[in-house]
Amino acid sequence: MKLTTVIPAVLNQIRPGATFMSVMGYENNYHEVSDFGIVFHVSYRRAVERALRIVTLHVPQDEIERRARLELMSSFEMTLAAGHNPLATSAHVYEPIVDGNDRLIRGVKWFNGGREVHLWGFLVHKRIISLGEYPEENWGVLRSAKWRLKERAGLNRFRQFKLVEGRFDHIGVEGLTLDQRHLLEELS
Repeated sequence: MKLTTVIPAVLNQIRPGATFMSVMGYENNYHEVSDFGIVFHVSYRRAVERALRIVTLHVPQDEIERRARLELMSSFEMTLAAGHNPLATSAHVYEPIVDGNDRLIRGVKWFNGGREVHLWGFLVHKRIISLGEYPEENWGVLRSAKWRLKERAGLNRFRQFKLVEGRFDHIGVEGLTLDQRHLLEELS
């Protein structure tokens, strides 16, 4: 998908390596508002490779941990082989974003279900401004064991941000400040 708005054009011009970015006043799906510090342009592939090494070395304490470990290893291996996990039910709804010169913008994708730009980054810090209302989690023991292993491997620190009008105040990166109007504002 070619987007000719200001945000994708700027994101493609920042340093191509890992770059610190602030996402300020971001409201999630549960109406929590927070400020985030993330590292943008981080290689998710390298993070999955590292997570696979860590999970592979983990010695399970019981049958649930053993199953969680095997399922995560399988998922990570599929991700590395295909570039994404083919079992992910949402993988087909995202399209890469290219700028006006047809250059891929890493870490940003278009959600083809609506006018949404999704940004990915590695969480460095989070400051909650106002609490949201979260549903009560009813995780099973296997899902909880997988989450603990992903947490140990650091993969749970990747965050996705839905950049749509009304969901964030601004993004700060390399001395630039981009707000909501830049998401929709066409390049001149």
